[in-house]
Amino acid sequence: MLHADELKMEENKTIGITSKIQAITCNNFKLAAIKPADQKKLDKDKFAFEFNMNIKMEPIKNEVIIHSLTKIYAEDSKEFYLGEIETTGIFELHNFQEITKAYNGMMPNGVLSMFIGVLLSTTRGILLVKSEGTFLSGALMPIINTGSFFTNPETIVKK
Repeated sequence: MLHADELKMEENKTIGITSKIQAITCNNFKLAAIKPADQKKLDKDKFAFEFNMNIKMEPIKNEVIIHSLTKIYAEDSKEFYLGEIETTGIFELHNFQEITKAYNGMMPNGVLSMFIGVLLSTTRGILLVKSEGTFLSGALMPIINTGSFFTNPETIVKK
């Protein structure tokens, strides 16, 4: 079970959050076709990662589903594509209805940030295992602020 910080409501009512990871899957792992001579030139310390998240709410099942696509490049310029990994996390939120009711049918960013963090941490581990023995072996995804996926920290996502 995951326990997030409690949400504070406008009228100072507190909502506890209890959730569970239903599943985390690796949907795709793809490496670019790179010549062995070019592979030797790669500097793992300069790898760049591009993160894309797609969030879907399933109120009937009390679930939040997050699909992640992480592209990997040789440098920050993102001109030299190396590969990608796609993962999906399904999280059960036991009091989904209570939270969305309190937030006018929306899900607070804090809850979504927690789930994104769990998915990215797991994706980081999957990448290490899947890339073993390849030119991406040892490439580490950075730890990032999951709040950066939201343009405004105060916004909330509609269910």
